[in-house]
Amino acid sequence: MKNHFRFYSTLLTAGVILCGCSDSNTAAEKLNHAVNQARNGNWQLAGKYAQDVALVSEKASAPLILSALAYEKDGEYNKALDLARQAVNASPDDFTALYTLGRLYSHDHQRHSEAFTTLEEALIRKPGDTNTLILLCNLGVIRQEPNTDKYLNLLKQKPEFATSLELHFLLGMRQAEKRNIEAAKRFMLAALNKCGGMKKPDIIYDIANCFDRCRFPASESRKFYNLYVRARGKKDPAKVIAAKKRLRQL
Repeated sequence: MKNHFRFYSTLLTAGVILCGCSDSNTAAEKLNHAVNQARNGNWQLAGKYAQDVALVSEKASAPLILSALAYEKDGEYNKALDLARQAVNASPDDFTALYTLGRLYSHDHQRHSEAFTTLEEALIRKPGDTNTLILLCNLGVIRQEPNTDKYLNLLKQKPEFATSLELHFLLGMRQAEKRNIEAAKRFMLAALNKCGGMKKPDIIYDIANCFDRCRFPASESRKFYNLYVRARGKKDPAKVIAAKKRLRQL
């Protein structure tokens, strides 16, 4: 949910002053109402106020972004995407518009290429932004994009990610895709240690699956599939059965 509020700190840069106003029908006042409703989780009202503002402020990206977020909250992905595109068209250099469009694209596997390109544009407007880097790293590893290492390293330099399980797992996946077996093992084991080892069996399964998919030596995949089966016990039987089946095939 907190990503929905990324727009809040950037509305001031979009040429909208969020302050009290004597005329409750002005665009500024309506947008102020929209932001307040969104902060309180009232997304339908937030969307209504934002759409009212968009009707009289066609070149303002802020109400379009807020409307997009409201539609996304209601599960109307296509409407949200259309409004995010309008926001980018209205303000091509607006970071929040680009980030919102890229993030929405990232939900659709068929649009991952567009998501990555759009988020790179967003990062140019706000270098070092953490949430943009996270999305770029996730998409980059999935798509094996050339710039992925650069974004992973930028994220790794942030103090809050020094002990991040997710980042170490992504680093491991990246090295696995590049066939750097020892480096991949090092990062994956670090991820496993950071999550308490056997306490997070799903991570163990993901490591086994990653090694298996990247055609590491069968002994490496087998080791982690066995660990997963022992850690899971009788829980999640379907996944345990799948792991045991794969063990018989290796």
